[in-house]
Amino acid sequence: MTTEEENKRLGLGEGKSLLALKLTSTGFIGDGNPVQVTRFILPRRRNKVVYKRKRPEHPEPGNTE
Repeated sequence: MTTEEENKRLGLGEGKSLLALKLTSTGFIGDGNPVQVTRFILPRRRNKVVYKRKRPEHPEPGNTE
């Protein structure tokens, strides 16, 4: 369910919580450190999420294999 703060941001009005899809995606740089976080909140009744993401494999620093 959406929170009151999310209801405000989504323009739903007070007390009008609804079922929601909450998705958090984290982006990484080559050494594996996270550099970006994106959060989505979508009304469940109008959306279907099909999401596939693969983290690329990077060689260890100094590894020449």
